[in-house]
Amino acid sequence: MFELYPNHPSAYVAKAANDGAYGKYAEATLVVEEAFDEHPNNDGFKDWLTWLYVYLDKSDKVTEMGSDWAEYEYSLRRQDLEKSAQILEQKLASEEADEWLDSAVYLYSTMGKEAALKSAVVKRIDNMDDRNVPWQKRSTSILLNALQTDRMNDNTQTMMDRCRETTEKRLAAGYFCPCSWFNLVNFAVLDNRNDDAIKRAEEWLDHGDSELNLAIHPIFTQLKGHPKYQAILERNQQQIERQIRIYDSAKKQQEVKTGSS
Repeated sequence: MFELYPNHPSAYVAKAANDGAYGKYAEATLVVEEAFDEHPNNDGFKDWLTWLYVYLDKSDKVTEMGSDWAEYEYSLRRQDLEKSAQILEQKLASEEADEWLDSAVYLYSTMGKEAALKSAVVKRIDNMDDRNVPWQKRSTSILLNALQTDRMNDNTQTMMDRCRETTEKRLAAGYFCPCSWFNLVNFAVLDNRNDDAIKRAEEWLDHGDSELNLAIHPIFTQLKGHPKYQAILERNQQQIERQIRIYDSAKKQQEVKTGSS
């Protein structure tokens, strides 16, 4: 596609998305950087690039992007949960509150703030109900985890059944995007299949992917008592660091080419 439509936004999206699906975040960053250079007014590219800079631990570039979301995500990356919470609470008190409800469910689950979590979940569900979103039929693992943890909803079985049906059908058909493999890990934890969750985590890492905030993830951290838990955390971190090295090496090569031209 890129050869047919060079510099077209959709071509950049397809190329970067394919790289990201296989955990090649360094390569994806290089593509999105080029896309943003070609299309500087494309907010989608800017947001995407911001997240990639957070992943690659490029604090100066994250700051240059100049968004509260970037600062929030980078604080999470640094495990500065109090700072993330401060930013989040400011946004929840603003006109942008609805856009931050998913972040609220995630962060308050991570921090164990039960009252704040319950409020965020209620608001998130009300928001989806207002928009006629059939949330009980969608396999949103973070929301499902919050509902299970706080016993806030007796009908989580509908969501669990939907998760099970979706994942089993895709696995049986051999049609499962590598980028979705981490969902199998989450679902296995929620289904109280911890050994299977560890197996899925190893398979997920085998596909080359990684999760930036795995060490504080509100679902994955429920596996802390498993003997392989720490090894998976370490392997995940190694893969993140590998992507950083690949990106840094590529940028140095770009600088050399620019200097010699």
